[in-house]
Amino acid sequence: MIRAWKTITISLLVALSSTLGHSQVKSEWVAPEIMGRADGREFYFKEIAFSDESTGWLVDHFGVLLKSIDGGSSWSLAKNFESRKLSSIKFVTSDVGFVAGGWDAERGKNFQCFVGRTRDAGKTWEDVSPLARGTRTCHLWDVYFVDADLGWAVGVAQRPNDPVEKGIVFRTVDGGRSWKQIDKGVENAGEIFAVEFESRSTGFAASNTGVWKTTDGGESWVRVYESKKEHLFDVSSIDQKIWAVGSNGLIISSDNSGRSWQTSVLPANLADLWFAKISVKANGRVWLLGGFSGINVVLTSSNGGRSWTRETVSNSSGFLRSIAFPNSDCVLLAGATDLLMRRCR
Repeated sequence: MIRAWKTITISLLVALSSTLGHSQVKSEWVAPEIMGRADGREFYFKEIAFSDESTGWLVDHFGVLLKSIDGGSSWSLAKNFESRKLSSIKFVTSDVGFVAGGWDAERGKNFQCFVGRTRDAGKTWEDVSPLARGTRTCHLWDVYFVDADLGWAVGVAQRPNDPVEKGIVFRTVDGGRSWKQIDKGVENAGEIFAVEFESRSTGFAASNTGVWKTTDGGESWVRVYESKKEHLFDVSSIDQKIWAVGSNGLIISSDNSGRSWQTSVLPANLADLWFAKISVKANGRVWLLGGFSGINVVLTSSNGGRSWTRETVSNSSGFLRSIAFPNSDCVLLAGATDLLMRRCR
């Protein structure tokens, strides 16, 4: 797994500001209130999602689930998934949602995949975890559903007597009541960090070996972009255009479902940026989240990645991992450590 981000010199921060510029906006980023926080508790936020314009959900790496009922202005504790480490949360309706990660089955000796499901808008959660066969440890980095029944979970697993961690993919057609472990193509995928589907049959996954594609609903996968050095941490699909981002400033896109790829080139002195999240809005605006050396980085593009502008996120530091748009006026960013920011115009 990737446990640390590359360290680069402060000169890159200066170069980033001068090369990309700072966007000028009238509204400011503010830190929402988090109520009921235990003394000294810091959050390591992994993903933020909204089930409607008012109701937001935020998962912390150490098993805490926060909820907002005012569009992200304030948050409070909704549930503590004890002994679980959470990486992802998705809601497919206002009532049905899923969390994914791992759980400590034997107190630090045997981590296993974990998926939790709610069907009553977060009032209760049930364990619908897949059983990973032929593995010693398992952790899910991402979960994605196209409706309340059809979904996928991806991550990393370690086989017995094999020191190398490899990718793992699960598919469900009944809302998580049962899961099928996928083998075809996955054995060479490496650690899989993200998955997204543009239809019930066609989807893409980002891993430390490249971008992978399925056209049969996740039953088999083929690599459509090979990365020999960089790790791909996120993938996004909108209007048949595919984006993927990762380490060493890698930003790639495809207009033909992965048959060919274009690279958005940042200045050479910014090549050490690490991007953890890409989000493409319906209006075509692209958001990139990441960081380096404890400094968060937010870049946006309104011309398909030909040029980028840095968003100034005031009074914050850390590595950004997730973004959400509860409505057309507001955006929220979340990451580590204790990094949660909101801006509304």
